Amino acid sequence: MSYPEAIEDGIRISDNKRDYAIPEYFPPCSICGKEVKKASYDRNEHYFCKECRETKEILKRMDKSKKRVIKNSKTKERKFKEAVRRILKVGSINSYDYAIACVEEALHNDGWFDSTEEIMVGIELIKNGLNPMHQVKCGRAYRVDFMLQEQKVIIEVDGSIFHAGKRAEEDKKRDMAIIEELGEEWEIVRIPDNLINKDITTLLNFINSTIIEKRKEKMIKS
Repeated sequence: MSYPEAIEDGIRISDNKRDYAIPEYFPPCSICGKEVKKASYDRNEHYFCKECRETKEILKRMDKSKKRVIKNSKTKERKFKEAVRRILKVGSINSYDYAIACVEEALHNDGWFDSTEEIMVGIELIKNGLNPMHQVKCGRAYRVDFMLQEQKVIIEVDGSIFHAGKRAEEDKKRDMAIIEELGEEWEIVRIPDNLINKDITTLLNFINSTIIEKRKEKMIKS
């Protein structure tokens, strides 16, 4: 049907007088109107020149990226609301107002606050007058959840499932590499997510007691 449809639609066809030659069709690009060389023609098809096809692919990728960003934003907002809900089960809104506003403002920074527990920890640290840095790069290979620079403390939020067994050994090696990068005076505290979700107000006590125990162990070893 290519030939009769092309004639009806006014599509240019190659003027090849050899009887055995296959004609070539030149339908217009659906975007810019430039003729596109094709071996067949279908009036129901859309044709694109090379330049417009590349532009179309770029726009498609941009559209997918935009949809992904919107989806991620909605997911983060849902996690943020859930984090606030869990916090307010054990704390008063008045004492958390400022901290909640600070984390909400930084919520959509790329790579930040990927879990409800991270959001809760960020809010609790700020509420207690600390100045946490989130998703900090340490050396070439690692990125930590929170860094308290003045206190020389790294805080990692651990899921009970994902940080057990073999993963725990990997985490230990990772911690050693980070301490080697930052210095022996630094401490790494891993916070289990069940502690965060049970009562976030116990976070600072847990951090302080863990650091005390770690330093006792260092003294014994030395």
